[in-house]
Amino acid sequence: MTLTLMPFLCCSLSKYLVLTVLLVFTLLPASARLVAGTIVEVETSMGVFFLELDNLSASETTENFIKYVAAGHYDNTFVYGTTNASFLRGGGYTFNTCPSGVGRIEPISSVLPESTMLSNSGGVISMMMRNKATDVITSDWTISISDNRSYDGSDYGYIPFGRVLGYGIEVVETIAFRNPALGPEILGGPEDDFFDETINCATPMQDNHISIKMTLLNDDPTAPAASYSTRDNTLTVNVIAEGKYIEVPFDIKNQGDEISITPRLDEIVEMQKPVPNMAMFDDSEQILSIGTLAVDGVVLYEDLTFSRHKSSPQWYLLQSYKKI
Repeated sequence: MTLTLMPFLCCSLSKYLVLTVLLVFTLLPASARLVAGTIVEVETSMGVFFLELDNLSASETTENFIKYVAAGHYDNTFVYGTTNASFLRGGGYTFNTCPSGVGRIEPISSVLPESTMLSNSGGVISMMMRNKATDVITSDWTISISDNRSYDGSDYGYIPFGRVLGYGIEVVETIAFRNPALGPEILGGPEDDFFDETINCATPMQDNHISIKMTLLNDDPTAPAASYSTRDNTLTVNVIAEGKYIEVPFDIKNQGDEISITPRLDEIVEMQKPVPNMAMFDDSEQILSIGTLAVDGVVLYEDLTFSRHKSSPQWYLLQSYKKI
């Protein structure tokens, strides 16, 4: 990128967004958020969903969770308790101890409850204390189905550190209302767990058993949300739209003091899996946020924000950015 590219982008990126909004971004679910972090694929017997972890706001909690994922300790595990429209719980028990019986996931890492300044709103994943008497967090996690902000604060033992991406929350909700459960008297669970069935080594044969496997897709939180190629004058943006993960290429045209960017609609690609730092469009505020922008493979700009022009719904203007 030359020194003149940012003025170039300042003008160009302001005009392309109307086409983006009309054709792509207006379809974004309201739950979409921009989070700089690691992507984790969660395979379950009810479907696949993806998590994006907040490496910045919850660094210690995220690092702890990643250790369990990378070591494969969440593989061959299961959802062991749900509270219908409130929480979905996992990360506590494993079938790896069978045939002798279902056992606890062996702790390989632990952290103290971290003040992340995040909230337990719908779709947010949190780590929770297995036993409040020990005051540490190991492998147990929970996903909020509804708004559980009343559990915010490290004293409650629910530490938010990421969220379910796109329409993956529908998979989570489907799992929650099947309400698989186990008897706490069998596995030593806390008395306030909402379990009503016993899980043993034969449980995987049951219809309501929800198996879990987790895989790190890309643990590089610095991956750019958008890239610009000076060779072919193309801006490519990764974005969540309609709960899908898509890659949108744009042509950039310099018309003197006005730069236009037009999406190549016939070249939009739906990705099978998300990548870190997907761009986010806030439909209520009509603001597009791009976490980082790479030019010819080098990340040079971050926190790019664009808003709709007041006089025309067909114009979006660059409001702010930071040069790295």
